[in-house]
Amino acid sequence: MRKSSFNFVSATVPKFTLADEEREISTLTPEEKRVIVNDLNGHENNDDNPALDGSSSNNDSTPSSPTPPTSQSWVTREELDNFEFELSKIPLSDKAAYERALFECPRLIEKESNPQRFLLYENHNAERAAIKMAKYWEMRETIFGDKAFLPMTLEGALSDDFQTMLTCPNFCRLVFDAEDRGRTILFGNTEGVDLNNLPRGTMLRILWYNAHLAMKRLEEQQEMQEQEHPPGSNSRGHGIVVVNFGRRLTLDQFDRRRNRMIVKSIAEYLPIQVQAVHLVTCSLFLETVLPVVKWYMGRRLRLRIRTHQGPDKEVLQKLTSFGVNLLECTELLDPRHYESAVWVSNQLQKERREQDASGDESS
Repeated sequence: MRKSSFNFVSATVPKFTLADEEREISTLTPEEKRVIVNDLNGHENNDDNPALDGSSSNNDSTPSSPTPPTSQSWVTREELDNFEFELSKIPLSDKAAYERALFECPRLIEKESNPQRFLLYENHNAERAAIKMAKYWEMRETIFGDKAFLPMTLEGALSDDFQTMLTCPNFCRLVFDAEDRGRTILFGNTEGVDLNNLPRGTMLRILWYNAHLAMKRLEEQQEMQEQEHPPGSNSRGHGIVVVNFGRRLTLDQFDRRRNRMIVKSIAEYLPIQVQAVHLVTCSLFLETVLPVVKWYMGRRLRLRIRTHQGPDKEVLQKLTSFGVNLLECTELLDPRHYESAVWVSNQLQKERREQDASGDESS
């Protein structure tokens, strides 16, 4: 059993305080505030200087009628050529995992780490996109070992974790907004889950698997939007919303290394934008753990955190004001709900059908 020996109350532990948060928000331009408010609420805000409460416990932002945000979704041939050139400049020691993937499973690179994802994430900056691609494969190998070079499927890279996903189906899973407003939600429920006995690697692999499902869903959604709207017009945001229920967290369950790897996976390695993070938690977490986590999670994610407390029905209702409608998904609130495991079995069958249709057994 893994126990945390981390001393949260020590004066030497780096923390991001409320005063730090207020100072950080004071440096934002009106345009930066507008982008953050758009991401949080899931719709376009045209105010010249929108309000952005510095407290991550602010739950009272109520959007007007939704208007999809603008999203640039195309990559030019020249940008792809620039990406390949920048990738060639990276020292071999810094892209060893990528080179191994290129040798062992080149089709997997195109399918699961398409350069376009990285270019879009880095706003078409080829140098940053190439560096992120190399880091992505480095961390993928760190988390998955040799199975990093297998397809990101339940019988491929996740084969060692399938049973855990069946027994804890709501620990981390992809769900969609009930009103189909374009919000792709990475949902987690750690209540009732013994985090000390759940291997660190398993948690990370399940997170990465669901993040890849989210990326695939976002690309499918974007393709549909492009059919309805010409380039340059408004389309839905290309990002996810993270919702986590963890009100029964105890300090001995907090694994600092695990949490850093989760945060860094989202903030540094996976080419997927997080538009908002909603944490349904307890006072202990808010006062003791969250300031420590905020210190290493980075500016972009920090500014998009909102925390919630209260009964389930009240919290779910508050989430609707952020464009997240989970009111009909009550089974998500029970991490041991057996009906929730159906999504895992359905996903396995879907992957088998796709593999049979493509005739692709390796990559």
